[in-house]
Amino acid sequence: MIRVPRRMRVIAMACIALWSGAGLGAAAPLPTELIIRDVTVIDPSSGQMLDHRSVHIAAGKIIKIEPALVRNASGSIAADGIEVEPALVRNASGSIAADGIEVEPVLVRNASGSIAADGIEVEPARVRKGAGRNASAGPSGPGQGGGTQNNHAAALLVDAERNSDAATVLDGAGKFLIPGLWDMHSHLRDYVEYALPMHIAFGVTGIRDMSGDCPDPKAPAAFCIDDVRQLNSRVSAGTEPGPRVLWASSDFVHGPELRSSLPGTMPKYLYPATAEEGRLVAEHWQARSVDFIKTYNGIPPAAYFALADRARELGIEVSGHVPLGVSTSEAAAHGHKTIEHARSILYDCSDYGPEYRAAMAAVASGVPNANTPDSTERMRRTVNEFDAQRCEAILSDLAKRGVYYTPTHLTRESDARASDAAYRNDPRLKYVIPKWREYWESNLNSAASKSAEVRELYQRFHELGLRVTGMAHAAGVKILAGTDAFDTMIFPGASLHDEFALLHKAGLSPMEVLRTATTNAAEYLGLQRQYGAVREGWTADLVLLNANPLHDIRNTREIAAVIVGGRWYERAQLDGFLRDAERYVEQAKANVAPSVEH
Repeated sequence: MIRVPRRMRVIAMACIALWSGAGLGAAAPLPTELIIRDVTVIDPSSGQMLDHRSVHIAAGKIIKIEPALVRNASGSIAADGIEVEPALVRNASGSIAADGIEVEPVLVRNASGSIAADGIEVEPARVRKGAGRNASAGPSGPGQGGGTQNNHAAALLVDAERNSDAATVLDGAGKFLIPGLWDMHSHLRDYVEYALPMHIAFGVTGIRDMSGDCPDPKAPAAFCIDDVRQLNSRVSAGTEPGPRVLWASSDFVHGPELRSSLPGTMPKYLYPATAEEGRLVAEHWQARSVDFIKTYNGIPPAAYFALADRARELGIEVSGHVPLGVSTSEAAAHGHKTIEHARSILYDCSDYGPEYRAAMAAVASGVPNANTPDSTERMRRTVNEFDAQRCEAILSDLAKRGVYYTPTHLTRESDARASDAAYRNDPRLKYVIPKWREYWESNLNSAASKSAEVRELYQRFHELGLRVTGMAHAAGVKILAGTDAFDTMIFPGASLHDEFALLHKAGLSPMEVLRTATTNAAEYLGLQRQYGAVREGWTADLVLLNANPLHDIRNTREIAAVIVGGRWYERAQLDGFLRDAERYVEQAKANVAPSVEH
């Protein structure tokens, strides 16, 4: 039996800010029930695209997904040639409109637009001719279905009041619902305040924080693991707009060459030189209750292996950079869970790899007269001595060991495109505070000033990284989408869609690209029964798109609304977050204490 509200109002979403009372910086209040009607559901976990679905959300969960068509007893569409849109069907007494009809909350009209049957009370809706949309329906190009900045009517809202509760109903006709996106290599430190809502503006509902703890918890204004957890609690409660941070790392674990940069209050062994110090590092970060230990480039092999082995004994993950003196295969054998950045595997896929790793191991271990190889020679030999057969063997081993790979191709693209004027004048630079803008300009100028040979090597190195990612995917290595947000020309939230385009260029299909930021992310986190899918019982972190991402992966940018735990942000609110960020940057340029209004 269908529960029918006493009255309905249809309101254009563009006007929602007028009634919400919360301003642009907050989500609409969590409704008793949120219903997205007649939407196409894309579920990367199953690889399915389900047309005309009604998605019901309550208490932050997807509670029901059901067809949104009216069918007769035989299962055919209720009226020949009529495609029906969601609305209300009642007869004068409030009972179901006609015997033998299975009714979802829909509107039935005939081809001429008149009411389908005497005694039916209907709300206005659209009626289109045809037998209904199939799985291939929808916009076919990146510009179709409306843009994120100029879409003036992202959907329709129906505010339905019932005897004891109320439901908020979104019209999803012509739109596509995907799971919320995860950036699996991001950084919060230094720019939490204005960057968090930017993630939501671009559909990023979760991140893995790769700098989750601080060097010194007692330092003034330090942003540490407890702060990350408190932030996540506020996001989950809906009191602060931003992505969930369910996985946060230790501070970076460097090698002993950087000990002078450690705060004086912290033990020097945190940047270990020996096996014993490596074990102490694992114990230190396990006691800090971080989710995983973030390793970096300069750790000596003996210290790294001991750290990894002790961490495995303690039940804490080791992920991050593979130390330069350690091969990816050696790291995987010691339990390294995720390999970050494309360059690590590239070295080992080259016949030059063993020589390079041995040289860097000597440098990290403090061997007298050991020298770091010239960077131009390193790139040249890595590219020129690439061995596909060697690479396939390494990738097969990583797949068997369950290692995840976060290639962050954007970090290499910045080298390859440093001389590209269009790239350097990205309009999104208006969202970047001065200190980061200056850092980026310095890096770009350095890369652009290199010789023609080096600039060509940057491009070839980047392209080889894309090729190896395609090979890794084909070998069964699970790929994670990550950006390294606020590295050069990497914008929080926005650049995840840039990384999607590069993963597609590497050979992943649009559905496979979506999995890198949804299904694979949830599986890695061990939360595959909560996130990463559009299914009954899963958390309602969702993105409503105006265009089909399976036709063009760039359509993930065509965002109509974002839902985090059942609270939804419509387009006007998302644009408000971007205006907040722009204002914050302008205040920082003027040396005014920046603020945000959400």
